[in-house]
Amino acid sequence: MLQFLGVVREQEEGRPLSGIRYSCYEKMAWEVLERTIAEAEAEFGKHGLDFHHRVGFVAVAEPSVIVRVSTKHSAQAFDLCQHYLKVVKTSLPIWKEPVFAS
Repeated sequence: MLQFLGVVREQEEGRPLSGIRYSCYEKMAWEVLERTIAEAEAEFGKHGLDFHHRVGFVAVAEPSVIVRVSTKHSAQAFDLCQHYLKVVKTSLPIWKEPVFAS
């Protein structure tokens, strides 16, 4: 099993953050994720997946996204993790609003 935790960084655009507020169109997000899982299984074969993206306020240094994949081969686990993270960044209807430190 390979696990990736994406944590909220300390700065955005050179300005210090206190955290990020995430919002999501949940119904569409599930549809995109289900389609992505089917595509990944077609490309990489059967695998285990545990995926969670937080919504609401997430403070600096706390995880906002967790991706766990399990496969028989480590290289495939890394490829799958990268695949799912790319989808998070490019296709899932999850929006972020930086909350800058005052």
